[in-house]
Amino acid sequence: MPLSTLDSYGTFLGGGRSEEVSDITVDHAGNTYVVGWTWSSDFPSVPGVTSFRGSSDAFVVKLDPSGTIVYATILGGSGDHDSASGVAVTARGFACVTGETSSRDFPVRRAFQPTLMGSMNAFVTVLTESGTGLVYSTYLGGQGEDAGTGIAVDGLGYAYVTGIAKSTSFPTTAGVLSRGPVSFMDTFVAKFTPEGSLKFSTLLGGVNCEGLAIALGGAGIAGGLADVFVTGRSPRTIPGVPVPSPYVGGIQEAFVVRLNRSGSALLYLAYLGGSSLDQGSGIAVDRGDNAYVTGHTESADFFTTDGSIFRAGASSAGWPVHHAFVVKLDAGGTVRYSMLLQGVDDDWGRDIAVNNAGLAYITGGTYSSDFPITPDALSSRFFYESVFLSVVDDAGRLIYSTFFGDGQGDGIAVDETANVYLAGITSALGFPIGGPRFAGGPVDVFVTRVRWV
Repeated sequence: MPLSTLDSYGTFLGGGRSEEVSDITVDHAGNTYVVGWTWSSDFPSVPGVTSFRGSSDAFVVKLDPSGTIVYATILGGSGDHDSASGVAVTARGFACVTGETSSRDFPVRRAFQPTLMGSMNAFVTVLTESGTGLVYSTYLGGQGEDAGTGIAVDGLGYAYVTGIAKSTSFPTTAGVLSRGPVSFMDTFVAKFTPEGSLKFSTLLGGVNCEGLAIALGGAGIAGGLADVFVTGRSPRTIPGVPVPSPYVGGIQEAFVVRLNRSGSALLYLAYLGGSSLDQGSGIAVDRGDNAYVTGHTESADFFTTDGSIFRAGASSAGWPVHHAFVVKLDAGGTVRYSMLLQGVDDDWGRDIAVNNAGLAYITGGTYSSDFPITPDALSSRFFYESVFLSVVDDAGRLIYSTFFGDGQGDGIAVDETANVYLAGITSALGFPIGGPRFAGGPVDVFVTRVRWV
C-alpha cells in the first residue's frame, strides 16, 4: 500500500457551528499550518491576536509533528465576514496568511494600508512564531470588494499574494504589468517585503479574470529570485497578450500565467479548457519550473493526452456534470500531460502538491461512486460526497487513488520525507484515521498526515 498509516495522525477542528478550511502548508520541522474560517464562537483557540467577534472569523492553526495544537488563533474584527484563503510559512516559522475582511477593526501592524477602503478588502497578515503577535498586517484593496485567494513565500521571507480585485481604485505600482483600472473584476498579484512594505502590485487586465491560487518557481525560491505562477478562471483572453494555440475559446477558461520575479513581464499564458466552463483551483511548481494544475471542467472537448474522454451528462443535482483535471506544463507553458479524474457524477480538484520525483498529489471532492480508486486504496468506502486523494506520476499516469471519508479535500502538502498532509471538511463519517474531535458542529475541519511509501 503506497499510503501508510504508521506514524500518522488524524484530528478534527471545530466548534458548535460550522467551519470551512481553505489551505494547508508544512514547515521544515514537520509542523502543519491550516487556515480557513469559522462560525463557531467556541472554536478551539487560545488567546492570540484577536478573539471571535464577528459573524464569521478567520482562523490559523499550527500543529506539531504529532498532530497536537501548538497554537490556534482567530483573525478578525466585528464585521460580518473575515476569512483566510491561503497560508505559507517562512524559514523562521512565521505564518503568512491572506483572505478577505469586512471588518474596519481588523488587526493591523506596520500596514501598507491601515484602513478598510471598501465593503470588503483583501488582507495580508504575518504572524510571529508563537502565533500570538503580528510581524505585519495590512488591508489591500480599493473602494469596492477585493479578496486574497492565495499566498506563497520565498526563502528570504517575501510574500506573494494573488486574488480578485473588483475595485477601480485597487492599488498598483508603476512599471508593472497593470493594464489600467479594474473594469469589473481582475486578478491581482502583489509582493510584500519581510517587513510589510509593498514591493509591487499588478493587475493582469482580464475582464472577470479571477486568480485563485499561486505558486513560486522552484528554480529561484530559496534565493528570493522566483518567478510567480498563478491559476484561476477567465471568460476571455487577457487584452494585449498573444493567445496561445490551440485556443478553444469557451465560456470560461482555466488559465495559468507565469510572471517574472519583479511582476513586470508575463513570461507565458496558457489556457486549459474547452468550449464550456473550466477553472484552475490549485497549482504547484517543481524545481524545474514545471507547473502542475488541478481544477474542474464542464467541457466535453477538454484536451487530454492520456486518451481519457469526458463523461458528459447531468449530475445527480440536475446540472451539467463537471470533472476534475490534472495538467502538467513545462517551464515554457507547453502541456506535458493532461488527464481527467472522473466518475459518472460531479468531481472537482481543489488543490495539488508535487514532490521531488515529480509525483503530483491531488485532493478534492466527488459525488461519483465509480470515481477511480486503485486496488491498494486506503479506503474504498464511498459516501454521497467523498474526499479523494489521488497520485499521478511524472508521465501522467494515475498510480494511486483512495477515498478519505465524507466531505471535501481542500488543501494538500508534501514534505521532503514523503509525508502527505491533507485538510478539508467532514462530518467524520468513515474517516480512515481517527483522532480527537472537538465541539463537533455540523461540519468540522479535518487535518491528517500519512506517509507515502
